[in-house]
Amino acid sequence: MQFIPSKIAHDQYFGNENNEKLIQREIAFQRIQGDEDPNTFDISEDDEQEEYYQYNQNKSHQINIIIFKQKKTFLKIILQKVCHKSIQSKAKNLYENLSYGKQQQNNYQNQYQDIQKLNSADNKEFKQKDNIFNRLNKEAIIQKENKEQMAQNLEKKVMENCTFAPKTFKNQEIRSLQQFLSDQEKFKKQQNDKVNMLKYLKNEMNESENTYVPKINQKSEEILQSKRSDYYSQPIHDRLFNISHAKKQNQLQIQENVKEIIQKNCCPQINEKSKLLLRKGDVGNNLYQDAIRRQQKQQNEQNSLKQKSQMSNKSFFNQGKNEQIVAQKFVRDFEEIYDEVVFDKKEEKIDYIQMGEILSKMNFLQKYLNNNNNNLSDKNSVYLHQERKLIYDIWYNLRGNEQNSISKCNLCQFLLIVIGIFGFQLQSENQQNQLQNIQEEDENMNNQQDFFSNKLNEVLSKPRIGYIDQFGNWIVSLQEAKLVQKEFNLLYRNRLSSEALKKTNFKQEFDYQPAILPKSKVMADTYRDKLLEETANLIENNQINVKVPANGKITHVDLLMYQKQAQINTRLQKQACQDIAIQQSCSFHPQLINKQNIKSNENLLQSESICSQQIGGMKKSLELYSIAKNKNKLQKKDRDKEEIEFEKNCEECTFQPELITKNTKKNNNQIYITPKQIDKSIERMRLGNKQRQEKQQMFTRGYGNSNSISNIKNQESQKNLKNKEIFQNDQQIQEQFEKHQLQLQKEYEQYQFMQLQQQQQQQQQQQQQQQQQQNDNYIDYDNDNQNDNDNFFSHHQYEQNRSLNQQKNSQERVPLLFVDVNLGKDKTERIIVYENDTSELLAQKFAQENQLDDSMKLRLKDLLDNQIANLLTKIDEEEAPSVMSD
Repeated sequence: MQFIPSKIAHDQYFGNENNEKLIQREIAFQRIQGDEDPNTFDISEDDEQEEYYQYNQNKSHQINIIIFKQKKTFLKIILQKVCHKSIQSKAKNLYENLSYGKQQQNNYQNQYQDIQKLNSADNKEFKQKDNIFNRLNKEAIIQKENKEQMAQNLEKKVMENCTFAPKTFKNQEIRSLQQFLSDQEKFKKQQNDKVNMLKYLKNEMNESENTYVPKINQKSEEILQSKRSDYYSQPIHDRLFNISHAKKQNQLQIQENVKEIIQKNCCPQINEKSKLLLRKGDVGNNLYQDAIRRQQKQQNEQNSLKQKSQMSNKSFFNQGKNEQIVAQKFVRDFEEIYDEVVFDKKEEKIDYIQMGEILSKMNFLQKYLNNNNNNLSDKNSVYLHQERKLIYDIWYNLRGNEQNSISKCNLCQFLLIVIGIFGFQLQSENQQNQLQNIQEEDENMNNQQDFFSNKLNEVLSKPRIGYIDQFGNWIVSLQEAKLVQKEFNLLYRNRLSSEALKKTNFKQEFDYQPAILPKSKVMADTYRDKLLEETANLIENNQINVKVPANGKITHVDLLMYQKQAQINTRLQKQACQDIAIQQSCSFHPQLINKQNIKSNENLLQSESICSQQIGGMKKSLELYSIAKNKNKLQKKDRDKEEIEFEKNCEECTFQPELITKNTKKNNNQIYITPKQIDKSIERMRLGNKQRQEKQQMFTRGYGNSNSISNIKNQESQKNLKNKEIFQNDQQIQEQFEKHQLQLQKEYEQYQFMQLQQQQQQQQQQQQQQQQQQNDNYIDYDNDNQNDNDNFFSHHQYEQNRSLNQQKNSQERVPLLFVDVNLGKDKTERIIVYENDTSELLAQKFAQENQLDDSMKLRLKDLLDNQIANLLTKIDEEEAPSVMSD
């Protein structure tokens, strides 16, 4: 807060500014007398405020003294003049108050003098440093702010009492609230109307631009007017008569031309084969029988496919159950042998010797291990060394060296993996109880030295398969389990080749033999006699073809089969009678056309097209009708899976573009529309087929197949010669279709074989790399078996080199898919997709070569993804039935 003396405030309120100037002059004069340097600018702001506060206190004290003297004299005068007691008493009270104020002033003066004495030494230093001009400016700023505050307060007081509300608009009156709101609504309506008008005008402009308005020349208008004048000048009945007469003449001319063409060109030549295949009887009945035969064929195919699918589904569903049954049986055998070999059954641990006995009794080892090893051949000695090595590997992988023993569950699980069962896991009862009761514990590493020493031992030692958890269970991943199965395949072969497993002991566990009652025997005999009589009647009526066996005895089962055959024959006869009745009730008798007359019809169409220039109107309609017939015949074919899926996708499509119709003229002569560059595409497809067949023959082994290059060329030449005669008979068409299907199946089988070879090669390479790493890090575990291991590794390296040499000869990559991309302006380029190729890399290469944008690159990537996905689905659909049948 700033202290303002009363006199200064009084002057400010009444607008006296001379006092301010006087005060400023006095302050400046006092400082000049104190020998202050005007150029000193080193005084701090706190010192200035203290000095200013002292100055204001001194000034206010002087003013209070002056005011007190004036009031005192004024009160004395009042007391002298006024004689009333009440007035005197009030005056006395005021006088006492003034005396009390005088005492306070004296106290203030004493305090002020003490403060001046204390600050006299400091004031001298401040006076030297103070700057006159800066201090005067600050005081002026403070005074201005005080003036502004006072003026604002006065204006507020005046405005509160003011009730005058003048009219700001001279020409208009003030609007009420309702008038204002109504004006706003009108303005909004006007604005919306303007926007709607602008939209309407834009739509009209767009429609006028899009609509096609043809213009007619003046000459054409004149010609039309001349024709119309002659045409409409005739009466109506004459004009109609002329039109009908012209139509009749056109029809007569067409018929005469057709007859002339038939007489000249229609000379059909019938081959000897077609004469032999000539059918007798009505054409309608022959066609009806063909249709029935085709329906039966389709039904039989569908039933066979359903049966195959059901069998395959059952086999696929029962695979898991079969594995469980085999695993349970194996575990039972293992426990029986374990009880025979091991005596301490509480600990459930096995020694090295006990492990060898269990393996030999489970037929994982051959018999020569139990006999003396002196009389062994070279071949058996090699197998013996390999089996010893595998036994030690089992002991080593199950951590027998560390614990001097192996758990029963871990060994059983290891042997199950050797057999080929991966999902069956075993645990002891103690371990199961521990897993249920114990929760997850946080492992804190306290000793770093032990940790690093364990790591070094693991690196220096041979790599082990799997690991053992805190409960003693041996845990293996699926990939490691497959490696175990491959490494220990010799043990599995020994088990399969053992004679003990081949012997099957069928024992009749149940001795119960049911007895038949005499009444049931009598009933069975009567039923058999009845069946004999019925079959005899059927044989006499020639309803059944019976083949009597050599013994001359017919069993009860044969009788039942014959009776079932008779029931089927009667059912078929009834169905045939129903079909005949339905055919007789049918009143539709279409006009039938033989396929032998197709050529004659084509010649007729050609001749009609020649005459189409001379004849108008009706001739054009006949041509279009004949073309539509041929198209319908071509469309009536067995549809593929791709066509059916395409139709389904078309039904789901919701894209409906806006079509702009224009009055365009079309030539009547242009009937067939051929796509661009169809010859090039056909040649490209032929070359691709030839190259694929050549590559397939190069990869095949053994002698040359019948489908060699020379044979293929000869077949193609023969096909081109026979294509003219194929459409003459139904049987030839069916044979060609079946041959084509067989060729496609062969090509697909060869393609699958190539893929399998490549997959096997990749797997062999991975296995070789893993085995090489293992052999490099392997440390000989026993000095006695060093020579045996050297022989084994030499044999193994020989097999590796042999497989590598075979792989080098078959490392050519085979393309999986060809994608043709249309770049515009009659430019097309091809993308070849191989195995292990990604759509991103292919799209990036293609975009760099052809300088495409990022948007086009993304679209090309999506296209490649769709094509690759379709190819994979086709391969899976075609491989599924073969896998299920296997």
